[in-house]
Amino acid sequence: MNFPLSKFISQFYRRRLSLVNILVTKNSISFLIFTLSLACTACASTPKQTDRVSIELYSGNQAEKKAKDLLLDLFSTHDLSTYTFTDKVIIRSRTIPHSHPVLTLNTRLINKPKYFLSTYLHEQIHWHFSRPSLKNNVDLFIDKMKEIYPKVPVGSANGGANDEKSTYLHMGVNLLEYDALRIFVENQSAKDIFQKKDVYKWINQIVLKDYFKIRRVLDQLGLLIEDRNVFKVYDDLEKYDGNILKKKQEFAAKPINLENIDDVKIKLDFLVEIDQYMRSQINLPFTHQYNKSEINFFNKEFNQRFTSLDEENTHDLKDILKRYKWINISQFGEKADRDAWLIVQHADNDPEFQKEILSVLKNLWEQGETNAANYAYLFDRVQSSFSDLSKQRPQKYGTQGKCVGPGKWEPLPIEDKEHVDSRRSKLGLPPMSEYIEGFKEICK
Repeated sequence: MNFPLSKFISQFYRRRLSLVNILVTKNSISFLIFTLSLACTACASTPKQTDRVSIELYSGNQAEKKAKDLLLDLFSTHDLSTYTFTDKVIIRSRTIPHSHPVLTLNTRLINKPKYFLSTYLHEQIHWHFSRPSLKNNVDLFIDKMKEIYPKVPVGSANGGANDEKSTYLHMGVNLLEYDALRIFVENQSAKDIFQKKDVYKWINQIVLKDYFKIRRVLDQLGLLIEDRNVFKVYDDLEKYDGNILKKKQEFAAKPINLENIDDVKIKLDFLVEIDQYMRSQINLPFTHQYNKSEINFFNKEFNQRFTSLDEENTHDLKDILKRYKWINISQFGEKADRDAWLIVQHADNDPEFQKEILSVLKNLWEQGETNAANYAYLFDRVQSSFSDLSKQRPQKYGTQGKCVGPGKWEPLPIEDKEHVDSRRSKLGLPPMSEYIEGFKEICK
């Protein structure tokens, strides 16, 4: 990402300013993008509160009682009101869960709370789709799915629903189930559940594969429950996903031997390329003037991609470092040393790895085998503990911070702040006043 910075900042520090200390972690997206939690103010009808839901036991056996307790526990730990479209629930052992005429759950998943929650959400969403006011649009959705997917499987054994129409309908129901599940459990956990469920396997695969394509149709027809009218995000993230995939495919076509130093340099250059491309997209809500719903939806979607790519890059760097203690300057050159450091700097989901490399760099910078600034930035990064803010400690060099307004950047707490410039000077860093000045054109 290229930012026009003050002339006194060298290319090296411009790189660090723009790419390391603002666009650093998925947590820091909230510093750059004002995360907004929006209620479903435009929903066609107001869902009933979950405390009004009546739960009836069919036979009253222990399994049904346990299922009821689990559902009540889910009500107490999650605000499910937005996804409550019927207030009557029956729990019945040895039946297939269904939505009509009364929402009915079985006891098969009482030892798997997240799967039980997913089933409950699924049946509630059927009630959303069955609202008379949405009938015409639901029919249009089914017609559109037929147009996009002319042949679909039928029957549970084939990964579909009971009949062709139901398979098409479930492409919408299951997508909204996935949307809802990601609100109440972590993104990756929701995806794992969705992939491992033993029903609607083909449908779920299509929903994950063509998520934006299907969601766009639901949005156009007013069938979404939350995060509606986010068409700019569909376009931007489809483009992003396509570009990342293309970059990975092009690189995968190259023969790479990690025993070869030049190939290691090529690999590191690629890891940094996709790292920086991803971080360059964080400005999309501003450059494309997203509305509040689009910002909210973008945050949820992009955080998942942010974490995933950082973890992939960390894994790839670890694979390289199985062969080399570090990408030292005398053997690999300054650029490769800097590239490897940048991937470690962004490995916030693996703080132990960051600490391990920090101890390596501590010795190497004194020997001139890594840039001293690498050590300073990583030291502050470890102290800042972006993966667990409860473990955050004061930094020494003032490299980590956040935008607090247009043209304004503040460092996170600094130990012995009066002498920070002295410490920075020893490692070749400019004074804090100059460093902060460089963020004026970055913080929007």
